[in-house]
Amino acid sequence: VRLVGERDNVIQIQQNNQRSLLEVVEGMVNAIDFPNEYKNQLIESNLSSPINIQRSVLAANALSDILESDMPPVLKKMKAYEEQNKFLEQLKIRFANNSNNHMKNAIG
Repeated sequence: VRLVGERDNVIQIQQNNQRSLLEVVEGMVNAIDFPNEYKNQLIESNLSSPINIQRSVLAANALSDILESDMPPVLKKMKAYEEQNKFLEQLKIRFANNSNNHMKNAIG
């Protein structure tokens, strides 16, 4: 009876650990998920109208929030996080360059 009780405790601990891990991973995925609509807005970076500027600002702010989010160091070592972070950093640079070119063209 005692062995069965101990086994049940071990199984309960494993299930709790699995649930906790799942919650952490889901939290990470949600934290680094970036909507396709925002990706497209920043890639196109059409700043020719006030509505497009507003959409770009919303997307850029969302991107900034993700890149500045505080992740546990162990999650930052995960390949999925590293790849997504690299993509988002490249997206940030591309948008900044496109915005800079648009401003240059608008001024000069």
